[in-house]
Amino acid sequence: MLCIYDILSLFIFILFCVQYKANISRFFYIGVFALLFVMCFKAPTTGEGLGDLQEYVNLYLGKNSMYDSEDVEPGLSWVCRLLHIFPKSEFLFISVTALIIMYPILYGISKYSQNKLYSLMLLLTLTGVWLVVYIAMRQALAQAFLLTAILIYFNRENITRWKIYISLLIVLSTFFHSTPYILIPLIIAAFFIPEKKKWLYIAMVVSLLLSSAVSQLLANTFFKYFGNYGEIDRITNYIGEETYGMDTGFNLLNYGPLTLLASTMVYYIDITHKNAFFVKAFVLGIVLYNLLGNIPLVNRAVCFFFILGAIGAVPKINTQKKFLVMSVMILYFIWRNNVHYMAAPHSAFLPYHFIWE
Repeated sequence: MLCIYDILSLFIFILFCVQYKANISRFFYIGVFALLFVMCFKAPTTGEGLGDLQEYVNLYLGKNSMYDSEDVEPGLSWVCRLLHIFPKSEFLFISVTALIIMYPILYGISKYSQNKLYSLMLLLTLTGVWLVVYIAMRQALAQAFLLTAILIYFNRENITRWKIYISLLIVLSTFFHSTPYILIPLIIAAFFIPEKKKWLYIAMVVSLLLSSAVSQLLANTFFKYFGNYGEIDRITNYIGEETYGMDTGFNLLNYGPLTLLASTMVYYIDITHKNAFFVKAFVLGIVLYNLLGNIPLVNRAVCFFFILGAIGAVPKINTQKKFLVMSVMILYFIWRNNVHYMAAPHSAFLPYHFIWE
């Protein structure tokens, strides 16, 4: 059985296969249209098992919402007030927020990715990415402004001229969610990671092998030094819940495929000055996920680095061997996601409803 997200992934995979043979550049825009259609035309009742989207819409419409609390960051309220200059519409709110979230990601892919359709598939399949950009609206908006700042930095002609805008975007991101407080120092750290591939391989493999042994120790250290941040407070609240509790599964099996995919991407990609940061940030995300993935919601925190990887760490797929290897890997992740969608009654993605239903 396939849900709409599996169909979307397979549709983009077919475009990817045809493009490899025919080299039709406009297929990327067809894939973008399909992805945005699914995001912009979803009804508020989509993922009603958790109800987050409906609560965001209720906040915009002025109805009772769990996000009326003063503990919620003010950024989303600002967006709601800005949209109130137009006639209130559920479709307007859902589509505008989706476009704000996706524009910097899609722009980054169009500028830096060496295989744009493969980047789109990674957005749908990498752990945590689709959850954040599709459901976790406040965090996704915060990451959108943070990503915009990064893209401006790399596209700058005069840093003195643009640094005020970069600073404002970084500050603005913190008004939507607390995650940027964790991401910003990690982003800075990514610049100092060695670019030599052997060190990137070693970091990923060692983090994977040590994952099960030291994850609990790192989790305790993580809470000790970052426990005052609001995001971490929320994570601790999830620890004892059945849905989000600590994952005690065998980490090598849980995280091995993602490490293998990342290692293959690093092996195939030609690391240049243009994409070096994106590759290193992607590897940093893999290492953090391997070591801290047992902590609930860490996939949401590190998925920003997976997005950076989807933007600039995808290799050029120009040989049959690369095509076959990368195809098998993405099909595995599409299959794994399908198993998750079908097996999780609490899924934040299902059921999917169109806005007109």
